[in-house]
Amino acid sequence: MTRSFYISSHIPIHLQKPWRVAHSYADQLILDVGGGYGEGTVVALKHGAAELIDPRPYAVGKLAYTFEKYPEIGVLLSAMGYGEEQVKDLEKTIAATPCDAVVIGTPIDLGRVVKINQPTVKVGYELQEIGYPNLEGILQDFCKKHKLVK
Repeated sequence: MTRSFYISSHIPIHLQKPWRVAHSYADQLILDVGGGYGEGTVVALKHGAAELIDPRPYAVGKLAYTFEKYPEIGVLLSAMGYGEEQVKDLEKTIAATPCDAVVIGTPIDLGRVVKINQPTVKVGYELQEIGYPNLEGILQDFCKKHKLVK
């Protein structure tokens, strides 16, 4: 029988190099690449980004099609996958978009998959569990029950 748990949590987001989007850069233009809501957008604006760049006019291939089919995506440049063609489309779109920095809001290390020439700023995520049960306790109980620890 499968057992489910609810872990109450909060996931604060932060920029790993916030000075790249600080108020001192009056002409800072930001391209947010990442997750569904645009966490990169949220923290970039919080740290003083002057403008978010719309990548739609620069989108190529499948990304151009995606923006056409789903206009509600707005100015967030979403990675539609990491297949060879998708990576090339994302790479070309980022390269063509005139911006001072690229905010990477996806949890993966995008720089290992896509060549990005502009300076990048990575959004960081940290899980903060609230109360009990917590993940550590659940895993400890599971390991004891299944005799996975000595």
